[in-house]
Amino acid sequence: MAFLDEIGKTIAGRGKEAAQKAKDAAEVLQLKAQISSEKGKIKELYAAIGALYFKKHRGEEADEYRMFFPEIEKGLAQVAQLEEKVMKLEGGRACGRCGAMIRRGDAFCGKCGAPAEPEREEPAALEAAAPEEAEAVFEEEKTEL
Repeated sequence: MAFLDEIGKTIAGRGKEAAQKAKDAAEVLQLKAQISSEKGKIKELYAAIGALYFKKHRGEEADEYRMFFPEIEKGLAQVAQLEEKVMKLEGGRACGRCGAMIRRGDAFCGKCGAPAEPEREEPAALEAAAPEEAEAVFEEEKTEL
């Protein structure tokens, strides 16, 4: 019996040890997640500081960081072009007041708050509509003219 008691104690001891290691590993993962979150916040703050600095000093000729400004300007222009293409593919349109893209279904511009112009159906949409619906739309357009 003493032999079985020793085996039981050994198994219990190893089980407690394994449970403690699992608990420690979980805590390490949690701490690493918190570290990652804090680093992400710091990175966002660095980016915000850089963006503010860029906006404030972009016109200065003698700025020590001036060498980075053309690349930033180029990147901003490229992002704007790509965003415009995405909006157009998604059915967006330009705001009549500020030129920002307005997504399909939005009632107001997200940048300046101007009311969005009502969306007009495209001819391709009319072709797909039933003949009676298409005639009704054409009749409405005739009366508007």
